[in-house]
Amino acid sequence: GRWLEPVTLIELSPWPAAFFWWLLGNVAGSLVLLPALALVAFATRRRPRPTMMAGGVELRVASWPRRVAAQLVDIVASILLCSLIGSWLGLADERAAMESEYLLASVALYSGVYFAYFLLSEGLSGQSLGKWVMRIGVISSSGRRASLVRVALRNLLRPWPFLVPTAYLVGSIVLLLTPLNQRLGDLLAGTCVVELPPPPVRAAR
Repeated sequence: GRWLEPVTLIELSPWPAAFFWWLLGNVAGSLVLLPALALVAFATRRRPRPTMMAGGVELRVASWPRRVAAQLVDIVASILLCSLIGSWLGLADERAAMESEYLLASVALYSGVYFAYFLLSEGLSGQSLGKWVMRIGVISSSGRRASLVRVALRNLLRPWPFLVPTAYLVGSIVLLLTPLNQRLGDLLAGTCVVELPPPPVRAAR
């Protein structure tokens, strides 16, 4: 007899395979970096936290746990914001979820919203929502208010959503090893994150 012509029963998109390798790479990177982060955190646990002058006020550099807590709040806030905008623009259609154009549009939208979220909040007030909750803020390394250009530079090297968690582990290691607790974006932009003083208490009249 003769071989019959092959018949395509199921046609899979290449995106599930790409997602699988992305996930596998992040898991492998995390398994390598987690012990390194633990060793660095243990080695620097008793290092005194530096202070810096800003506007005539001595401020302490923000600790790593406080920055992690602020980042977790910001991740939740940015995800909710991206979901709302995505639904408004009609990017919540499950039938097109695995199409190339849909996926590229979603990544572009979410990356743009994620970057704009930090650029606008930190550029206007030096604080994102998470930083406001944790009472920390971004300033320049000279102790002045960080300009919009500096804020943009520090957020260009922010770990993007599709690079986590490996990128966050690298950022945490760099942060713990630098004298002013600066991640790569802070080193590039000449910024640092400090603990803000409590708001002044108004005297009762």
